[in-house]
Amino acid sequence: MEFDGERAVRAAMDAGATFCDVRMERTEGLTIEMRDRTVSRAVHGRREGVAVRVLAGGAWGFLSTNVALDEGEAVEIALANARIVPGGDTAIADAEPETSDVELPVKVAPRDVPIDEKVSFLADLADHILGVMHIGSVDITYDDGTRDVRVLNSEGSDVRSRVTRTMAQANIAARDGSNMVGYRFRVGGTRGFEVLDDAVLAAGEVYALRAAALLTAQHPPSGAFTMVTDPELTGVFIHEAIGHAVESDLVATGGSILEGRLGERIGTEEVNVFDDPTIPGAFGSFPFDDEGMPARRKELIVGGVLRDLITGRETARRLGLGANGGTRAMDYGSRPIVRMSNTLMGGGDMTLEELLDGVRTGILARGTRGGTVDTEKGTFQFSASEAQLIERGELTRPLRDVSFAGDVLGTLRLVEGMTREVEMGQPGFCGKGAGPQIVPVGDGGPYVRFSRMVIGGR
Repeated sequence: MEFDGERAVRAAMDAGATFCDVRMERTEGLTIEMRDRTVSRAVHGRREGVAVRVLAGGAWGFLSTNVALDEGEAVEIALANARIVPGGDTAIADAEPETSDVELPVKVAPRDVPIDEKVSFLADLADHILGVMHIGSVDITYDDGTRDVRVLNSEGSDVRSRVTRTMAQANIAARDGSNMVGYRFRVGGTRGFEVLDDAVLAAGEVYALRAAALLTAQHPPSGAFTMVTDPELTGVFIHEAIGHAVESDLVATGGSILEGRLGERIGTEEVNVFDDPTIPGAFGSFPFDDEGMPARRKELIVGGVLRDLITGRETARRLGLGANGGTRAMDYGSRPIVRMSNTLMGGGDMTLEELLDGVRTGILARGTRGGTVDTEKGTFQFSASEAQLIERGELTRPLRDVSFAGDVLGTLRLVEGMTREVEMGQPGFCGKGAGPQIVPVGDGGPYVRFSRMVIGGR
């Protein structure tokens, strides 16, 4: 659609706005769904639209559209929305104007790969999974898409970014009579079709074997035990329990247990947490946020001390912090809000063997089947995809249906050690706000040992 963003910005400022930005967006991609070896759905989609945001009278006004609309009319509607709120006090932090045009690199553009080739790969993946004994079915979803965004504002910024993401997900069902378990795995990133290779086919078989093994796994003991989390589960814990709590909009509105704790020790010295949208190939990466701010790594917890929050320009001003490129919008129809990108825990100085050594009775938990977090109260509950019992430093019986719970700040003080290696977990999606807004994210970390965790089972 034709829309002159520069003209819209000028019109907004001439009409009395104190700030205006325009985000013009185009996305295009493909979704394929397959049940076992049969394609059930294949959809190619294209979306295009504009978001106009104005700050006037201390309040935001927002308009989005995917139809042809005169720039002056669009600004007039946005300004009218801002003026609904009388006596507003909203302001934004200062930022240097940015002018850039960036595309995250891919080796094989998904649009250049015929759909038959994509379907053939998914069928091969299904064969690798279904070839494992006791696997009853598998649902596979493939997604690729490129998001092309231009953001310009009344301060002189004009940035454009193009990000391609490719992902495949398999939901595996294992069955032995009436006994049935499920296992999910994903692979993907800000990369092209090269993300799907022979290693993914091998991984499909490995995860199918894990699903089948759960059929004979035992339920865990209940009580307080030493617990070791794998990089996948570590990342999900950090994303949910820490990442949301350091989103500055929740802090500013009293919705985070970390309100007023900047500079305070909240974990052991081993705890380091960062959010980084610049990690090459990671699913949550991007070059600019949706306010046109350059992406940057944020050192959130350093040596157990809370050092920073994820901010946008409004929350940075409200909290007296610097804006660090932490806003994202699901699409042109959504306003930018504070969001994570790739959120990870830093590594330690141990090997996995050293981490397990000395554990008399404990649990090694891998992967995630979901959970809940209350960022205001600082409590959480998670379930692992699979687990093993640790006895005298050795991994013994496989376990299933392992869940654990606790309070965030107390748990960070129970960290005893972690492995040197930091690994990205599987790609994910995070929902927040009205709707909710769903954006791609990444997380990860090392293997981490907690001295005490409340474990529950069936």
